[in-house]
Amino acid sequence: MYTLIFLSAQQLVKDEEATCKILESVPCIVYDVLFKVAYRENKTKVLCDLVKMWPYSRFKFQELLQTCWCSSRSLSRSPSRNCQECQEIIDYDESSINKIDAIILGVLNYIKKANTDDSQQLPRRDLPYPLQSLQLSYCSLTEKDLTYMAQSHHSAHLIKLDLSCNRLTEQRDSFLKLLKSVSNSLKWLNITNCGLNDADFDEISSYLYSCTSLSHLGLHGNSLSKRSLIAFLEPSLCKLLNMKIISVPIFSDCYRNLRTSKQYDESSDFLSILNETKSTQLTREGLTITLTYNSLSDVGDYFDLR
Repeated sequence: MYTLIFLSAQQLVKDEEATCKILESVPCIVYDVLFKVAYRENKTKVLCDLVKMWPYSRFKFQELLQTCWCSSRSLSRSPSRNCQECQEIIDYDESSINKIDAIILGVLNYIKKANTDDSQQLPRRDLPYPLQSLQLSYCSLTEKDLTYMAQSHHSAHLIKLDLSCNRLTEQRDSFLKLLKSVSNSLKWLNITNCGLNDADFDEISSYLYSCTSLSHLGLHGNSLSKRSLIAFLEPSLCKLLNMKIISVPIFSDCYRNLRTSKQYDESSDFLSILNETKSTQLTREGLTITLTYNSLSDVGDYFDLR
């Protein structure tokens, strides 16, 4: 005996065009039933569109193909060994091939939409709380990736953001949009080894000042001069009142005459400039900002330090 929901879904999928048009307004809990019915009734267009708009983070194909509803009654959500229908193998006929092709097409369309639609919000992942920590180091992020994150509803809640070892100079505009979207919540930002130079950092600085809660900033591994850092630190004392630690790079004006990276730690120029910068900044306004030329990850995670 079928449920009222099943019978209603059966009537609904009879008109494939109409069903596909209203899928966006269909409650998520109905998708499973619609998929089962569409598969059973050979409604390939509905199958394709259902998968394309699938609202869950997992697509349990085997479970969805069951028609006996054992898994919906069982707390284990797994096929019953006592049910003969659960153990039946699906016939691999032309009808099944067409339906599976429709499902695969839906998956491909889902991926294509996620990669090309800049305005698309993050898929619903059933997160109980907004995302607060995001690590995307060594991810070869593109302009579309950064724009996608900037437009996500999660960006307004991010506390920690690690974008280290991505070429941010190649998509600076989208990175600035992301900084603007996270400015109200961001406290920990790691942009080490991102290929930034003085010109890049000068433009980024004004957006960093808007992140008024920022307490940890990683700049290590970028080609920045002492002038660029000092120009950033001086306004920081009155604009970034929560700043505690900045991971600074080996200043570009200190290693021009060094032959190997092994000489960095022995460079009297760099050490004297760093010590001078520290002593200068720590005596102003009673605000303490610790400068280190280690990677920001070496001083601990924000969630450990807070």
